[in-house]
Formats: sequence, C-alpha cells, structure tokens
Amino acid sequence: MIHSPAAASMAKRERTIYLVKPETDRENYVLAPPLGILYLAGALEKKGYRVRLIHERFTAAYEKRLADEIIAADPLFVGISTFTGPSLLPSLRLTRKLKGAGNIPVVWGGLHSTMLPEQTLMEPGIDLAVRGEGEETIVRLADVIAAGGDRQEKLAAIPGVAYRCQGRIRVNPLPPFIRDLDAYAPAWHLLGSERYLAEGKYIYTALGSKLSELKIATVMTSRGCPGRCGYCYNQFINKRTFRAHSVAYVIEHVRQLQKEHGVTGIVFEDDCFFTDRERALDILRRLGLPWASSIRAD
Repeated sequence: MIHSPAAASMAKRERTIYLVKPETDRENYVLAPPLGILYLAGALEKKGYRVRLIHERFTAAYEKRLADEIIAADPLFVGISTFTGPSLLPSLRLTRKLKGAGNIPVVWGGLHSTMLPEQTLMEPGIDLAVRGEGEETIVRLADVIAAGGDRQEKLAAIPGVAYRCQGRIRVNPLPPFIRDLDAYAPAWHLLGSERYLAEGKYIYTALGSKLSELKIATVMTSRGCPGRCGYCYNQFINKRTFRAHSVAYVIEHVRQLQKEHGVTGIVFEDDCFFTDRERALDILRRLGLPWASSIRAD
C-alpha cells in the first residue's frame, strides 16, 4: 500500500486537539464561562479539526485522570488557557505530567502567555506560546503541527507565536486584531452550558443580583475599550481598540440561548458594552429581556 504525504497529513489532521482551562480547587470558587477557549474551539472546528474542551476545578484526583486520558488519546496538541493567578499552578502541573509521560506538544495561550511569553517558555514543558487573539493563530498553528516535519521556518511566519529556536526564545509580533468577529462563534455544544446559567445571581459577583429568579446567561458582544484606566489589561492587550459583533449576530445568539436553554436574563461581559452607544441601544431595544452590564462613569 502506498501512503502519500497528503494522506499522512490528513490522518494527522483528524487527531483530536485538547483545549483545557484549569481552575483552582479552592472552596466556593465559581466557574465562569471560558469564552476564550470556546471561541478557539469554534475556529478549529470550522477548519475541520476535532476538539475536546475541558474546563474543571483541578483537584489532585481529577488532574491525574485528565492527564491519563490525554496521554492515552495522544492528541495533535494540548492547548492550555492561562491567567496570571491561582490557575497557573494546575496548568504547570498538568504540563509537567504530560511531558513526563511522552512528547505531546503543549501550547499555552491566554493573558499570561500574551503578557509574559519569555517567562512562559522558560518552563521546559511548554513547547509554544500563543499571544493575543487566538482564533486565526491557533488554526495556523494546528496546520503546522499536523503537517509534521521541521516547524521552525513555518512558526516564524505565524503572528502571535512564541517558540524556541537554536536555544533562544523567539517572540513573533502580535497578530492583527480580528475585525469580523461574526466569523467566529463560541462552541457551546462542546461544553455543558447549563452549568454556567446562573439562577438568581450573576455568576461572578452580585452585579446581576437584581435579576433575581431569572436564568441568566453571559454574553460577550465586543472586544476592547478605548479607555485609559491604569489598572486595566486593555491598554496592553487590546491597545484601546474596540471591535464588535453585529447587532443581528448578538440578537440571533440570544434567541438561540432562549430557545435551547430557556434563558430569561442576560449579562453583557464586554470590556465596555456602551463604547458604541447607538449599537448598544439598538441591541437593548431588540433584546426583550432583563439585562445587566458594567459601564464607565463618563
């Protein structure tokens, strides 16, 4: 039997990709919707990749079970979403368990690797880091890993990737901002969304507590904020650039949540929902549901 390079590449392409967002097992810690990896999963599926999405509290027992599962599955790679905080420790432990048992590529993404790519790659178990918005970067990276062979030249051409080359850490420029957000959607079908639908109180804080007796869903309709708040990540990550889903996209998404999950209230988790006031008001006029969002005082 003759095996062509194209057939070999396709066989690799069909392997599953694991996207994981570890969380602390701290008591009373509430799992908030992992919108970042949900969007990445949607982008990968759109290009024909199979995705396994994991978002759990990492107890010692669960950590071991997941590591054993991933090692047995031998995925194309494992992407770990990281935030500078308590979740770094379980992310590191999972990375070291995977590398201690084989050579599955481990890719870190999220705010921590975006802001500290060199520090991230000082951990020997991390093969690659993804910086900035990842929907386009993760697909290009998956294609490179699936193709096999020498990756160095190909990695150098992907914006947003940090990697090692000849003993040095190389950090590529950040990718351009995604302008057409409607091209991507969160892959909720890969993750039980019911666990994130808070009843009687908004999932993060008491922000939406006045929406009592409602089934509340979290929706993100835009990215970025033009503000200059000194404490906010936006100046570094989004460069004060605002981009948004269309009004039609947002309303269709909400209607789907109503139809499939009986949602009766919405919390907008945008960086600054009212940046484009006319757009925000147009959404609210069409929404027909109680809602909550944060807003700048000005």
